[in-house]
Order: sequence, then C-alpha cells, then structure tokens
Amino acid sequence: MKIQDTKNITATKKKAKSSKSGAVSGPSFDSLVEEASSVEKADAAQSVAPTSSPLVDVGGGSAVPEEAEKRGHYLLERLEELERDILAGRSSDAVARLKEALETQAIDRDQLTPELLAILDEIEMRASIEVAKMEEAAELNKK
Repeated sequence: MKIQDTKNITATKKKAKSSKSGAVSGPSFDSLVEEASSVEKADAAQSVAPTSSPLVDVGGGSAVPEEAEKRGHYLLERLEELERDILAGRSSDAVARLKEALETQAIDRDQLTPELLAILDEIEMRASIEVAKMEEAAELNKK
C-alpha cells in the first residue's frame, strides 16, 4: 500500500497533566485499616463469649440451632480430614464416619430457615458425593 497525501497529517496533541497534589477525597488508608482491625477485635471478643442458649448467633441477627451448627461443622471437618488423608495417600476412617453421620438425622429440620436448610443440604450433598466416590473407588480396587 502506498501513501500519497501526507500534507494534511497533523501530530496528536498531548493530554494535559492532571494535578496530583496528594490530596485524595474520602477516608485515608490508615483510618480504614484502623476501622477494620477494631471490627475484627470486636468480632473475636464476641465469638469467645460462651453461649448458653440452644441457638447460636451467626451475626446479622440470625441464629442457628446448635444441633444444626454442630452437624454442619462435623461433616465439614470429616470432609477436610478425608481430603488430608487422600492428599497424604493414607487410608481414612473419615468415609465411615461421614456415612454414619449421613445415615443418622440428629436435628429438627423444621426449625431451620430456608437459607440454613439450603446450606446444610449442600454440605450433606457434598459429603454424600464424596462417600459415593470413595466407595466406587474401593469397588474398582477390589476388581
């Protein structure tokens, strides 16, 4: 391609520099860090306080029945244990414990909110999937 008319070409104009006086509108970074750390300290102090009621406060004014919270934590801990054992190449008792926990229903699901029920269902579904995968792998290893 040949360029013929170069007389009407003009140089691009430089953009005017913005003034950077160092003044930024809004809160300073230091104040944001201070605020965040004070909130973390308050949350940590609140989480250490003993709970005497069967409902556990999870922040935001909602409460989780203690049995549901324990069940969710137990299943998640067994899933983490299973993951560690798989990564380390060890045989695991976590599958048997997960299966046993899934077969027993230790909570009253009627007292859970739809959101909490959905969360617990997701945890139980993940545990069921992992148990099924491990049982399938054990069957394949037997053949």
